[in-house]
Amino acid sequence: MKFVSTLPAIGILLCCAGTSYADTPANSGFQPGFMDEEVGGELLTAEICKPEYPRASLRNEETGVVRLEMLIGKDGSVIDGKIRQTSGFRNLDYATLQATMKCIYRPHSKGGKPFQEKHLLQYVWRLE
Repeated sequence: MKFVSTLPAIGILLCCAGTSYADTPANSGFQPGFMDEEVGGELLTAEICKPEYPRASLRNEETGVVRLEMLIGKDGSVIDGKIRQTSGFRNLDYATLQATMKCIYRPHSKGGKPFQEKHLLQYVWRLE
């Protein structure tokens, strides 16, 4: 999917082992939901955890890919987040990590019992 925006900045959020994804135009009202089909983990709060393109990064035309590993708790909150691969730009990495730490997920579960689970996330910063 590709969404056209009047804004110059476009970010794409890719989730979970490559099984599903959602395009997320930066600073737009689009609210994606995505699902890790293997064990659950639906994102419930996309509107509050979508990173905004840092102004300095826009001005400097910085782009890149940030890969994160998130630990999702039994209650669906993000317990911990780590950058697994940097975009090469501190502002983009920081904005991605800070925003995704606010995400709330439907807890992962097996047999109806929620459990902690690592969640892989990729955010692509690009200008159009």
